[in-house]
Amino acid sequence: SKYRSSSHTTYNIGYHVVFSPKYRYNLLRGAAASVLKDLLLEKASDLEITIQTMEVMPDHVHLFVVASPTLSIEMIVKQLKVVPRTTSDVTSPTSGIIFKSSYPKGGGAAIRLRPPSGQT
Repeated sequence: SKYRSSSHTTYNIGYHVVFSPKYRYNLLRGAAASVLKDLLLEKASDLEITIQTMEVMPDHVHLFVVASPTLSIEMIVKQLKVVPRTTSDVTSPTSGIIFKSSYPKGGGAAIRLRPPSGQT
């Protein structure tokens, strides 16, 4: 069915979300795109939301997200941009993706993308 329901509501809420790396660097290719897709799908599963469509371009990502009315779009976007603390501080020089802790205390680290060495 097109509609979902909970104990007191019937809904069909979808959001079009666009992410882009800082300065729109062309980072999201090859392994970096695969890693990012896997992380977003894993996080969506944890949040109990559905990513109906995901398009990863070299300089941005389009998501069409379906969520419960109890979740605000602000919370969804914030949560999608955070990876578990155990994944932080991992660098892959070939893919150009870096996970770096940005929260001194707390439950996660921001996904940070940077160009591979030599690319600006």
